[in-house]
Amino acid sequence: MAVKVQLVIYLLLVALAIRLGFERADRVSRSAVVALACAAWWSLGVVIEFALAGPALAHFLVMAKPFAMMGLVSSLLVLAIEHTGSFSFIRRKHYAALLVVPAITMVMSFAPEETRLYRFHFRPRPHGVFHPLTWDGGVWQIVVDCYEYLLAALAFILVFRAAVQAQRGYRRTVLFT
Repeated sequence: MAVKVQLVIYLLLVALAIRLGFERADRVSRSAVVALACAAWWSLGVVIEFALAGPALAHFLVMAKPFAMMGLVSSLLVLAIEHTGSFSFIRRKHYAALLVVPAITMVMSFAPEETRLYRFHFRPRPHGVFHPLTWDGGVWQIVVDCYEYLLAALAFILVFRAAVQAQRGYRRTVLFT
């Protein structure tokens, strides 16, 4: 049942990304398409991991899904910045700084498990008929988690602040256009 729900979510996210990508071509829409694509990537990874994956593919998916999540929160922050008009001094080239933690994480994911820096001690976790992989997180996992929560919180604060500062009659417009 969970796999079917996750597959439906994946298909909806892909459909929304494709529709938004073809319908609008402004900067805000591009950020939304990237966010939807990252969410679809993560959702597809969950479906494959639960339903189809052997040990090698499951290990690859466990290491690849965090990049989808980091891409999602990064693109949500870019979407919030561009939608609210905050931080007008930030240019497109400054957004590359959001890729520092994912780049270091990619290097860490190729490090041997003995270093215990990112993820180590992979083992199957019983979950009904499925046995997805679980792991122990190292020091860098804490950095990645803080990075993701910080970017998501900042995006929420920017949109919330824009909604509060808008005049009462225009609050829905600020949030939903």
